[in-house]
Amino acid sequence: VDFVEAHGTATKVGDAAEVQVLGEVFGPHMGNGKKLGLTSVKSQIGHSKAAAGAVSIAKTALALYNKTLPTSINYVKPNPGIDLNLFKVIDKAAPWNKTGIRRANVSSFGFGGTNFHVTMEEYTGPGHQRSAKASAQAEAPRAAAEVVENPKTAFAAIQGEAVTFTGATPAEVISQARAAAETTVSKWPEAYPLSAFAQPSMLKSKAAFGVSIVAKSPKDLAEKVEFMAKNAKEEIWTEPPLNFKLKGVYTFKTGKNNAKVGLLFPGQGSQYVDMMRDLAAKYQVVQATFDEADAILEKMIGVRLTEAIWSKPGESKEDLAKREAAIKQTQLTQPAMMTADIAMYRLFKEFGIQPDMAIGHSLGEYAAATAARIFTFEDGLRAVTSRAKEMSA
Repeated sequence: VDFVEAHGTATKVGDAAEVQVLGEVFGPHMGNGKKLGLTSVKSQIGHSKAAAGAVSIAKTALALYNKTLPTSINYVKPNPGIDLNLFKVIDKAAPWNKTGIRRANVSSFGFGGTNFHVTMEEYTGPGHQRSAKASAQAEAPRAAAEVVENPKTAFAAIQGEAVTFTGATPAEVISQARAAAETTVSKWPEAYPLSAFAQPSMLKSKAAFGVSIVAKSPKDLAEKVEFMAKNAKEEIWTEPPLNFKLKGVYTFKTGKNNAKVGLLFPGQGSQYVDMMRDLAAKYQVVQATFDEADAILEKMIGVRLTEAIWSKPGESKEDLAKREAAIKQTQLTQPAMMTADIAMYRLFKEFGIQPDMAIGHSLGEYAAATAARIFTFEDGLRAVTSRAKEMSA
């Protein structure tokens, strides 16, 4: 355990007593000059009463996720009752570097002296690097062996993608792109889903100069990187030349676009078998949205959406025709379209596209209301499904 997120009563006696007990528990197991870190979110937000422990757990979860030792802000003068030979108050955020598993404890006191205490540790199992933020911050791109092909969404059908590299100078952009092509991209097979590499690159904060390269395969990406590097001139960063654009290579100088963005959500009628299956294979946020819909609809109407609209390997033309007919039925069409709308909206948000306004056509109004935070996705989907059920009747 590297630090304790303390309850922190902010009283001389209370804080000293809390740390004294921590000393009795941890002291015998500490040595070699190691000091246990101390923080308390109360120095930042005050006492959140019944929610105190919940806020502390949220803070500690974020510390584990971001691999950062969190500061206890507003700490100035140590309490003389605290043994600073065993403990140190974390007064400056720092990278949480560690060879083993990161762990931290959280204390929260109830009335009458009850101490609710929990130990938290980082998750290091399968998929622990899958989150967009963690990937964007410096994780190595996933090796080809980790990505399993789904027979219904072959890599050859989903590998086209835009990959972005940015740097403080044009030379840095070229250096980063070439390094990625040589050390990572060149090791992938010809059919490989570039989204595993591309999406984290889109989510990184943009430096002063950059390039977005539209590529159909790893080989295509590597060739376009080399084309950009060999033909780069000073003027390409403010005005990409035609021969760059024709190859899908878009160099840029980072700026701000002040234009407003509006999203129009479509309604009933645009559904089809295997709708958005390719995007779910490429992007975790799309798959997660359909998983959420499955759980909600199974309870409401006894149907898992993905099992209804996504075909299975080896289905005949007659089987596919039955699926097509089924998803034209209002009771299934409306929740299917609502889910697809929100999955696309969430994907747009991951790409940094945040609408200033949203509008919907017919059923799409429910998705627009969800985007506007009038509904949660669950409430919006429940409303749509109940509406469809009544219309069917």
